[in-house]
Amino acid sequence: MKVKEVFNFSHDKSSRDAFGHGTFIAGVVGSTASECPGIAPDAELYVFKLFTEDRVSYTSWFLDAFNFVLQYGIDIVNLSNGSSDFLDLPFIEKINELTANGVIIVSAIGNEGPFQGTLNNPGDLANVIGVGSLDTALNNVASFSSRGMTTWSLLEGVGTLKPDLITAGSSIQGLGLQGECVVTSGTSVSASIITASVALALSAFPDELTRKRV
Repeated sequence: MKVKEVFNFSHDKSSRDAFGHGTFIAGVVGSTASECPGIAPDAELYVFKLFTEDRVSYTSWFLDAFNFVLQYGIDIVNLSNGSSDFLDLPFIEKINELTANGVIIVSAIGNEGPFQGTLNNPGDLANVIGVGSLDTALNNVASFSSRGMTTWSLLEGVGTLKPDLITAGSSIQGLGLQGECVVTSGTSVSASIITASVALALSAFPDELTRKRV
């Protein structure tokens, strides 16, 4: 993978990936391994550690990472995570700031399906691409994939249906911690597939990217 930098925004002393989730997601996007190739192997990746080895994270860590995105003109943010906390206003306001500055945010919609009203934040925001998963046969929405209406506009009558996009997310092959090929499922995987696809689309218009950064 063409990893430009790895930044540890957590309070862990090490930036290592203890669980393999981040490695897998980054690999789906940009792996150069012949056995488990990524979709956009020429993409330049900035890897942010935002969860500790105890699976703890804080809004302030995300805000620091998002400020880095703005400062360095990063084009796409992949959030293969989510939360039911849609009232975290500092987080939401920073998401809005990123998208207002032209940053494309792709977020997993959540793995709390099949019931309605199970959307995760920030994938439930109108300005974020919320991504769900198809089943292994690619014929139906995966049972685990969250779905429903956003709560943001219910007071005006009806919410917005999410996810925005649904793609493969069941039994997907990718990189493990030791460089081996492993298989996993989830809307996190689907989000990384969309992120890589957006990167490929943007690469066809390099002049537009340069203009955005000026």
